[in-house]
Amino acid sequence: PGSSTETITVSVTINAVNDAPSFSLPADPDQSVGNDTSQQTNTSFIDTVTFDPGGGSDESAQSLSDFLVSNDNNTLFDTQPDIDNSGDLTYTPADSVEGTATVDVQVTDDGGTSNGGNNTSASKSFDITVDNRAPSILSFGVSNPSGQDITVSLDSDDQLSTINVSISGAEMTALTRSDFTETNSSGSYTYDATYSGSSDGDYTATLDAVSDTANNNGISGHSDSVTVDTSSPS
Repeated sequence: PGSSTETITVSVTINAVNDAPSFSLPADPDQSVGNDTSQQTNTSFIDTVTFDPGGGSDESAQSLSDFLVSNDNNTLFDTQPDIDNSGDLTYTPADSVEGTATVDVQVTDDGGTSNGGNNTSASKSFDITVDNRAPSILSFGVSNPSGQDITVSLDSDDQLSTINVSISGAEMTALTRSDFTETNSSGSYTYDATYSGSSDGDYTATLDAVSDTANNNGISGHSDSVTVDTSSPS
């Protein structure tokens, strides 16, 4: 039998599929805010030059569409963190809060998702730490450990950077943070300072000012008294 050859023409259509874009966070993206409830603006937090639409030359004309921003601690903010298409980061910390939020960021392009395409990048994250909570003074007292010495002690639930105490009565003086030693026990801070007096009599110690390391002011006005009597018993 003879042989024959048949030619069949097949048409194949290749549809373009959008590849996921990418971007870069700054080298040191973490934020920290203390004693400030105003809107925070970090201009060009993300350099939009780092936006890459992905894929090949067929996607080179694609543009940045949006930044998708979320975080895991919404209570830290009056206005949640957001990044506009210029790369500017904005957020407004809430009052009387303290903590850290992890912020997740993705970028989308305008290439769409047809044919199973992907217009959303992988997520990248950074932290925002907010400390707008005033320190609490858990206890405040004055004692006469020996002789005519006066010891002022106070406990706080936060580390303190400012302590101003005035001593009045038999003698007058002032104590500041540098006069106090600090002991940290599982997040509870104890501060002690001793004034070497030279007189018997009544002494009153008053907490005039106190603030934490984020410059949040605590409640002042705590006061305590002690009587020093080194006279020999009759």
